[in-house]
Amino acid sequence: MQLPDSQRLNGLRVVLLRTPGQSVDFGKELARRGALPLCLPLIDFEVPADPAPLERALERLAAGGYDWLVVTSATTVTALEGCALRTGSTLAGAVPAGTRTAAVGEATAAALSRAGVPVALTARNSSAQGLLAELPPGPGALLLPQASLADDALDVGLSGRAWRVDRIEAYRTVDYPADPALRLSEAETPPPSAPEVLDAAAYRQLAAEGVHAVVLTSPSTARRFSTLLDGTPPNGLATVAIGPSTAAEAARVGLRLAATADAPTPRGVADAVAVALPPPSPTNGVTP
Repeated sequence: MQLPDSQRLNGLRVVLLRTPGQSVDFGKELARRGALPLCLPLIDFEVPADPAPLERALERLAAGGYDWLVVTSATTVTALEGCALRTGSTLAGAVPAGTRTAAVGEATAAALSRAGVPVALTARNSSAQGLLAELPPGPGALLLPQASLADDALDVGLSGRAWRVDRIEAYRTVDYPADPALRLSEAETPPPSAPEVLDAAAYRQLAAEGVHAVVLTSPSTARRFSTLLDGTPPNGLATVAIGPSTAAEAARVGLRLAATADAPTPRGVADAVAVALPPPSPTNGVTP
């Protein structure tokens, strides 16, 4: 399919603040448009320090103890599947037919489907507010596994709608790299198709030579990126947020955004990068 000029990114360097494995699909879409995708991992993911609460929650889930399982990221799916496997089961085997599953967006729904879990509801607006708008009111019991650093907006909102919410830590967000003995499986060996990986020193050097855009991929990466650059990105660098929650955190830590993706998908992010950057030309593009 021929891309319009406004969506072409020929020769422009775009840095994804993600682990190599998480950057693959985003990098492919950016490369399809002619960009030079790179990744700079700032955060990583480990199993909980105490896995027992999550294991007990999956036991209750398998026993029919919840009306809904609400999943807020593809990383959570990885954490749940890993926990189930450690206890001799699978995530699909832990979700009974009488329990419905909600996903925060398309990427999370796809991860659940790959794990064999039917998805009853996928929020059209990929955010906590999107889930709150589309989940039915309680009463009932709901399992909400989340990252250690997740805010309580969804928990509070669901509790206010008569749900009994069991909010359980599914994984910990840590500085990159994670302890190899504790790292979630998705963050291990990068596939051959992953974008080139930069470390912080390499990023600073490359920024001086002409990085055009950086994509903040979570609120945690917004915080870490602000710390890395002391809150001041290099001149001429377009900062793009993967979604509204990330955009809000970026604003809170003083990062100025050029665009926010309409959807946290490869196409949505590439579209936002195209909005944030001027169409490449012989004078503003970079020849590989």
